[in-house]
Amino acid sequence: MTPPRLVELRCPDCGETQWTIDCDYRGTDGVPNRYEENAYACRGCHRTSAGFAVVQKSPPEFLLQPHPMYPMSREDFERWARILRENFPDHPIPGGPRRASSKAPPAEK
Repeated sequence: MTPPRLVELRCPDCGETQWTIDCDYRGTDGVPNRYEENAYACRGCHRTSAGFAVVQKSPPEFLLQPHPMYPMSREDFERWARILRENFPDHPIPGGPRRASSKAPPAEK
């Protein structure tokens, strides 16, 4: 299984795009997730079908931030965080307040 990532998909029926969070590899069998074979519900035309095309994907390390082995530039992180906030407002932003600083807050007395 690979980390989940943001995936922008285009509906085969109406051409609208939408975002989902999914993994490129969902299991341990080494079989890739073939997005075009999955059935998704379109938010534009409200049809559920297969055939959605991938428009773009976030870096696989985005939802792992902050991560010492897979760091992201501040610019890249902010771009993907904006997309996440716009499309999944209830999703916690990766890294939260620790993203800006790796220092732990002072202990309370």
